[in-house]
Amino acid sequence: MKLSDALSKFGPVRGVTSMIAGLMSGDVAPINGGKRVTESLAEARVTLEKNKKAQLDCKSDWAYWGYQGDISYWQAVVALLEAAELVGEDNLPDVPYDDSGGVVMDICSRQEQFGEQVLNEARKQAREADAHA
Repeated sequence: MKLSDALSKFGPVRGVTSMIAGLMSGDVAPINGGKRVTESLAEARVTLEKNKKAQLDCKSDWAYWGYQGDISYWQAVVALLEAAELVGEDNLPDVPYDDSGGVVMDICSRQEQFGEQVLNEARKQAREADAHA
């Protein structure tokens, strides 16, 4: 699978409560994250850490879950970019993405799992390539 195909399967998820509360409070930072697939691995790691810090500093449940959507997204992006460094952007392992919907925490979990599965399979692929070299 190509990196661009893997990245197009998902994006930052937001719950309705977070969206409404953010708009009503005027604090849109927790719900303002965007899907950017052109980030480098270093930039993606920085963005992930910024979102983790913002989540630690937030003062409400709605903001926590708003940031969690970004954190899960960027964890998956980081994993996919790491996998691409191991096996190439056009040679990622074919791992199915479960896009069955559900509540925010389920979607976040599936995004993270997808990134982890692709990275784990890429590591295996890279080890096998090294063994045959």
